[in-house]
Amino acid sequence: MNSRNVWKSIHERCANAIIASVILLGAAIATALVVAFWLETVSSGQTDNASSQVDYTGQKLAERLTFQYVYYNLSDLKVRVFVMNAGTANSMTLENVYIKDVRDISTIGAFSNITLFDLNGNAIPDQNLDRNQQGYFVLSSLNLTSQTAYWVKILTGRNNNFGYLFVTS
Repeated sequence: MNSRNVWKSIHERCANAIIASVILLGAAIATALVVAFWLETVSSGQTDNASSQVDYTGQKLAERLTFQYVYYNLSDLKVRVFVMNAGTANSMTLENVYIKDVRDISTIGAFSNITLFDLNGNAIPDQNLDRNQQGYFVLSSLNLTSQTAYWVKILTGRNNNFGYLFVTS
């Protein structure tokens, strides 16, 4: 083999090694960019999720429901419950209401789809209580015993429980 062919062979091997190195370096950079983009996306999603959880927890802690009056009418078997959002959270919804007998803690009635009314008797349009807003709801078909203690238990949309003890007349 002459020297010219030897040098040509060496140059080809060097060129192949350089090309291979450039291709490997490009693949490594592309992989690093993909991983960096994926990490940024994942961490951004986690930050958004954590932020919404903190906001939800803060709103849950800010809920306060004050019972103003509970009245049971023996003639029409209805309980009227007057409440006020006394907390700092807006848009408090009432998801479920339970009437429980204090003597044995049995559930006398369970209600969902509660219709809230303002103090003038009009249905509240958004069906939630904003800060310092008052309202009431009516529970029907309750055959309660007179001069007996009962619990009104309310579960809000943020999973807070509020209860009030009342005695029928």
